[in-house]
Amino acid sequence: WYEDNIFPDDAIHHALMAQDWERAMKLISVLADRLVKRGEIITVFNWLKTIPDAVLRAHPHLYLQYCHALVQTGQEKSADSALDFLEKAAQQDSSFAGELISEQAELARRRGEIQRSIELATKAVSLSSSGNLVFRARASHTLGLNLYEIGQYDKAWIAFSDAFDMAREAGDYLNASNAQGYRAFVLFYRGELRKSAELSQQGIEMAGQSPAAEL
Repeated sequence: WYEDNIFPDDAIHHALMAQDWERAMKLISVLADRLVKRGEIITVFNWLKTIPDAVLRAHPHLYLQYCHALVQTGQEKSADSALDFLEKAAQQDSSFAGELISEQAELARRRGEIQRSIELATKAVSLSSSGNLVFRARASHTLGLNLYEIGQYDKAWIAFSDAFDMAREAGDYLNASNAQGYRAFVLFYRGELRKSAELSQQGIEMAGQSPAAEL
C-alpha cells in the first residue's frame, strides 16, 4: 500500500520490519543515490545496516553505498571488510573498480596515508566512466583534500574545481558545497579574500539545498 501510494520511506520501513530483504533492497536502490547526493547518508545507512550482510553482498552496487556510509561514519574495520569483498566484483568492471578505489582513497586519507590516497584517487578518476560523475567527483575531492593538506594549493584548486563542476552537474549538493568551500580556503591562502568570501557564501547556499543542512 505504501509503495503504491508513493510513501517510499514507509514502504522501506515495512519491508525491513517484515524481513522482506529483496523488496527492501529494490526500494532502497531507487532512492539511495538521490538521498546520498542530498546529504542524507545516515538515512540510507540505517536502512542498509538492517539487512543481513550476506544478503546485501549479493547486490554489489548497493553494498558499495553501504561501504561509502561506513567510510563516511568512520567505521574503518567494517569498511575494510566490505572493500575487500567488493574487489572481487570489480575485477571484470573497470568503472565499478573506479568507484571502489574512490572509497579506498578516502579511507586511506582518513588514516593519514596521504601518498597512497593521492595515488588511489588519481587512479579512481581515470577508471570511473565519464558518465559516473558522482564517484569521479568524490575521487577528485579526496585528491584535492590530500593536496591541500600538504600545501600544494594550485593542484588542490584544480582538483576541487573538477570535483565542484562534476558534483554540481550530477546534483550532488553535499560534495559540490564541500568542494566550493575548499576552493574558498585555497583563495584565502592566496590572499584573494574577497573572492574567497564569495565562494564561501556560494558553498553555504548550495549546502542549503540539502535537507541535511537543516539538521
